[in-house]
Amino acid sequence: MKNIFKFLFNGLRVYRISGWVKNLGLVVIALTFTDLELFHVKTVYILLITAATYCYAFSLNDMFDNIIENEKNYFSKIHSPNVKIAYVILPLFIILLSFPLLFSSTFFLMTYLCILLTSLYSVPPFRFRNRPFWDVLFNSLSLTLMSFQVFFIADSINFLGIILASLFGLYFGYYELIHQLSHLKIDLRTGRKTTAFVVGTSRIKKLLIYFSALIALSFSFLLFYLPEYAPWFVVAILLNIIRAIQVFNASNSSNFNYLRNGLLGLEGLLYLLLNLALL
Repeated sequence: MKNIFKFLFNGLRVYRISGWVKNLGLVVIALTFTDLELFHVKTVYILLITAATYCYAFSLNDMFDNIIENEKNYFSKIHSPNVKIAYVILPLFIILLSFPLLFSSTFFLMTYLCILLTSLYSVPPFRFRNRPFWDVLFNSLSLTLMSFQVFFIADSINFLGIILASLFGLYFGYYELIHQLSHLKIDLRTGRKTTAFVVGTSRIKKLLIYFSALIALSFSFLLFYLPEYAPWFVVAILLNIIRAIQVFNASNSSNFNYLRNGLLGLEGLLYLLLNLALL
């Protein structure tokens, strides 16, 4: 029993929950644009399955970073190969057990498409994580699908859903490039060739500022298209402007390391907590 508790406690670090939990707020944001109730069994189910998918993606990536490139992460502290594999497989086991509870076969297929994309991103011989341009594409595509699976379970795929998915695809690509800039020194040491490594810091900075402007303008368009969501869109626009200024002022990888992702997701979580408080 003691070993089980230790295994579960260490999982909090293995799965790097603090690194992705804010992205669950994007699921909440997507929910607000569907007919699903914010506090419903389907909502809880969607959040749990998305969280399990994130646990799998992050642990799989870290395990192969440690095995292939000898990166110092929590997996380097685990000496048993079986325990490492157990941590990676556990989230998949949870998703598999949830099969009888599935409300939508499309949602099931989309979940496993996310699993496939994250596997191709991390696992050799494909390992698109180490392939310039493909790294950003696979990262943003898989994370976008994780956030917008709710549209498939709600059968609410429409023009607005496609626009939002495209916006959040830009958002994830944007933060993947920031993440790569913050890891340039490590990538130089390990020989990992990422998009930021190949293109260079100055060009990526310009691209990030263009991304910020495009995202802010898109939210401005949605602000007039959906005025009932004005508070959310205004905050999203301000966050992107602030981030663009921070990117412009960042001069080295250490500066970029402080530009944490998940600002829009954090806004979504705050929205969830606000609605919970008003119940």
